[in-house]
Amino acid sequence: MENYSRRHVVKASLWMFGALCLGLPEIVAAATEPKNASDSLLNWDKFVHNLEQRAHEQYGFVWNQDSYVSSVAHLLRNLNLFDKKLRAAMAAYPNHNHGMPEFAELLKTKDIQISLITFEKNEWLPHHDHPSMTGVLTCAKGDLQVTSYDRLQPSYSDASSPTLLKELGSEVISPGKISTLTNTRRNVHTVRAVSFTQVIDIFTPPYNDERTTRTTWYKLERQPVKGQANVFVAYPY
Repeated sequence: MENYSRRHVVKASLWMFGALCLGLPEIVAAATEPKNASDSLLNWDKFVHNLEQRAHEQYGFVWNQDSYVSSVAHLLRNLNLFDKKLRAAMAAYPNHNHGMPEFAELLKTKDIQISLITFEKNEWLPHHDHPSMTGVLTCAKGDLQVTSYDRLQPSYSDASSPTLLKELGSEVISPGKISTLTNTRRNVHTVRAVSFTQVIDIFTPPYNDERTTRTTWYKLERQPVKGQANVFVAYPY
């Protein structure tokens, strides 16, 4: 299996994102909102502002990650997916069968990271974890199949040894539907695009050198462990 790594990710700087928003009027003009779009939806700037305020929860004495990802999911459901800035960024990353998804940063601060991931149909990411992170994702366009797992053994005790993962099920995420993970819940997943798809993926805290190094990619046994339904042996690679 091809060795996937975030070191292969194609990133866009904040400067580039701003330039795209200002320098592609033909894209912006084509990205008009439907006439029935609700006035209550958040534009991109308001969405980012509210998200940055919520992200400060991670520095509290106790960080309830389940509550936090629920609040971020609420914001994401209220994001106007036809916002001109967002649509301009999406149009700038037309994946053309690169063989793997294409990543771009829409925002990265010391608190949060928002990535735009572009998939051609059937492009996928193998099983992987998100060390000490939360994640919230939705599709801005298309449909993404997400299969999620809980780790049954202590997290990161020995990243080089096999571990046991319990499959929690598979779901297809489309615009308006949300998938979440925390450091302890649904932290491992694999994703595959059902059609041409662009995903908004929010990580708190963001990836840094340490968390990138700790990220583990897995290959799972085809059959579950005998006598343990939906539990699989996973081998790091």
